[in-house]
Amino acid sequence: MKLKTILKSLFLAYAITGAFLFLLAFLVFQLDLGRAPAAAGIVAIYVVSCFAGGFMAGKLMRRDKYFWGILTGLTYFILLAAASFVVQGKWDMSFQHLITTFCMCLGGGALGAHKEGCIKDRDDFERFPWEEIPVRFFLFRHHGNVGHPQLGQQFAHTFQAGTVQRG
Repeated sequence: MKLKTILKSLFLAYAITGAFLFLLAFLVFQLDLGRAPAAAGIVAIYVVSCFAGGFMAGKLMRRDKYFWGILTGLTYFILLAAASFVVQGKWDMSFQHLITTFCMCLGGGALGAHKEGCIKDRDDFERFPWEEIPVRFFLFRHHGNVGHPQLGQQFAHTFQAGTVQRG
């Protein structure tokens, strides 16, 4: 099960890598972007791919999510470095670039595995501030701006007191 999880996560990560690299190559040739945007795109693709792989590994394993996300990122990095070496026929990467890529792959995998909900058990459910949801939702929908400050305070007080009438 554990090996299958890593293989499934790597397959997802490399499928995303392939699709995004194809899209990036198309954009570079069509828009004549240059070297710097292409390099930035490749970095973003590494992180997004490892994030997706780590997320999948964490969801499939359900325990030790960081470990499985980091392991997915590490495996992604090892395969990436090995493929680069095989294709180039020599080691054509500076130590700084190697460390940066290593950190991006591990970090992306760990961050992807970290994604989870805030309520994990009954105690979390009891502690959750359910009464604040309408106020938070209203402020979120209005980008935190309710106009006059007193209006915002009245709005929050009304919801806290439970005196909202519907109809």
